[in-house]
Amino acid sequence: MEKEGWKEPSLEEAGQSQQNNGSIYSSIYDLINNQGLRETSSKDTFDQTQRISFVGSSKSHCKNPFKEFGYLNHDPLEPIKNNWIPFDSNCEPSDLLSPLIQDLQRFSRQGVDYRKDSVRALPWLVNRTVVLIGDSIERFHLRDFCDFLSFSTKPSFHEVSANGFSKSQSTDQTPSRSYLIDRSTKLKSSRPFYLNEDAKDSVPDDWPPEEKKLYLDNFVDWSFSDNIRTSPWICEVPSYNFSLISLFTIGLEPMKSGYYYSKEDWFSIPTSFIDRMNHTLLPILKNLNKVHYNQTEPQIQHSESVVQKQRSKNGSDEKVADEKGFSLRFSKDKDYMRPDLIEINSGLWDLRQWSEDDSRSTGTELSDSNELFFNTQLTTQRLEWYRTRLIGAFENLIKIFPSSSSAQTMAKHQEGKGLIEGEYQDVDGCRILWRSFHHPRQHSLAPFNRVSQLQEFTKDLLFNQLFNDHGNGMKSLFENRTRVELKSRLKFDRWGEMILGQERNFRDSVHPMAFPSNSLWSQMMLWELRESVIEKSKELNKKV
Repeated sequence: MEKEGWKEPSLEEAGQSQQNNGSIYSSIYDLINNQGLRETSSKDTFDQTQRISFVGSSKSHCKNPFKEFGYLNHDPLEPIKNNWIPFDSNCEPSDLLSPLIQDLQRFSRQGVDYRKDSVRALPWLVNRTVVLIGDSIERFHLRDFCDFLSFSTKPSFHEVSANGFSKSQSTDQTPSRSYLIDRSTKLKSSRPFYLNEDAKDSVPDDWPPEEKKLYLDNFVDWSFSDNIRTSPWICEVPSYNFSLISLFTIGLEPMKSGYYYSKEDWFSIPTSFIDRMNHTLLPILKNLNKVHYNQTEPQIQHSESVVQKQRSKNGSDEKVADEKGFSLRFSKDKDYMRPDLIEINSGLWDLRQWSEDDSRSTGTELSDSNELFFNTQLTTQRLEWYRTRLIGAFENLIKIFPSSSSAQTMAKHQEGKGLIEGEYQDVDGCRILWRSFHHPRQHSLAPFNRVSQLQEFTKDLLFNQLFNDHGNGMKSLFENRTRVELKSRLKFDRWGEMILGQERNFRDSVHPMAFPSNSLWSQMMLWELRESVIEKSKELNKKV
């Protein structure tokens, strides 16, 4: 039974390649468009009136259908039809889920051993890693994507999770599987500290004196907390060696280092956005590398210089496509430490703590009928607080996931010699998506007037001031390297704006259901990942 209130941890709670110039870039398009690997037809999933076909075919006349004016189609009977439909009849909607599901059907229901079959409908998806940094919205995106894949096979392996507050129904036998990262997975960091790695018993200075003992008595348990709602999650598609990893954050920086939430059963440390990136996410990525390098089951590899094999029509002969492209050979070589796509967001928990702060300071009850929260805007001081910490989060993100080209250029200019932007304008780092906020139901912890205000504020900061180099001394706000990298890598993810009007199809006051909202996200994620892979391949090609 679906919950009506916001019961999450209270913000979760409350064929041919390189015939032209031998480029990796052209070989990707050859793989997508010319090899006939089921990414060129629409009739398997959509009727003619909906005009759906797979983006990448010659039929589409728009660069990105998700940026076109259109509408979100909702079909409760045929989930794959929940997609963005452009109004322009010349712009074909993108459906990359269907060919992926067809592959999983072959491997899981038709007896085809993916370890021996090198054909993939989406060869660019092989061996990829996507990192999601945000809150419960990212966790639901991951879980619904993973559930949807196993749900869509015929017969279905299991249903899509109704509320997301229970463990996944997936198993080692399902074609896709998701799980929370807890101590049993051997992926979690084993360093029980909160503030200072060298002084593990450091007590947060901003905690009330009478409560500091609470910290000392509990910080080890908090650092190992295994909670479905706030733990990191992983989704894996073994036949593609594809992984999604979500990191839950409690906003950019909880007040009093998270003190107000310390007695909640979902509380875990560290609490700041940056500390979670550095001390939770990075150890997980490193441990994933260790686990997969040491495993006995082979994994699929892709590389720059390999032999692409494609089975001929009779299934017996092998055809060498070229030396540069994608390999579907099996190998243990997968680098989790360099994601192929990153999604990032912070807002719901920042809004929540501001509402809670207003409630404490005014002695007013947090209530969805209280006009205080719906008729007041965020103050300039709060927006500046948010701006400073969001910039710091992006600085840290670029530091831990840099482009190799910009990193090399930075090394030349470490000692105060300044930066020459032209030397590293073309970066080979993956795309970074800023996931837009969505319109919740009426809720005092995330009042929609403040959601809208924060949405406009972040768009102005990240996609106006940053890109135009003006306003509020932007050059001095972002480090030069971060500014240049973000101008090349940062994209605006419209998902939150595109699901406006779907509030009736929510799990609760804040979390959209899998259909149609999160199935739309899944289609958009695959599109953006493919574009990120192509962009990186272009940059690699420039260097060979």
